[in-house]
This record gives sequence, structure tokens and C-alpha cells, in this order.
Amino acid sequence: MDSAILNSLPSIHTTLIGIGAAFYSAHAIYAYQKIQESRIKLERTSKDATDIFNHLDGLVFGGADHLLTNGELEWDTCKIIIRSSK
Repeated sequence: MDSAILNSLPSIHTTLIGIGAAFYSAHAIYAYQKIQESRIKLERTSKDATDIFNHLDGLVFGGADHLLTNGELEWDTCKIIIRSSK
């Protein structure tokens, strides 16, 4: 039962395992790079949002003087506050 396919089976198996391992490692490196890029973008966006909303402290913590009787914001006053905070 010395068949040619049985003699070459270990080398075929090794080749397929090598291709699979190469694909998996390349995918892992690519995914790691994308995760790092996303983390950097998230940190940058978070910093920008924090910088923007730090100027709105007077609007957020200003009390009820910026609210209408139904609880909605009075946008005319808020627009002035937002423009002056730039």
C-alpha cells in the first residue's frame, strides 16, 4: 500500500498548515493596527469633544434661567452663550 498520495500527505499537510498560519498571523497584525488607529481616533475625538463641551459649562450648570416653562432650552439665549464661548 505504498501509494504516492500517502507518501506526499505529510508535505501537503505541512503546506496547508503553513498557509493557514500565515493568513492568521497577517490578519492578527492587520487587526492590531486597525485597533490602534481606532484607539487614537477615539482619544483625539474625545479630547476635541471635551474641549468643546468645557466651554458650555455655563449653559449646562447655569440653572433654570436658560429653560422655558415647558422645560426646553431657550435657544436664543443659548446661541449667544455658545457664540461667546468660542
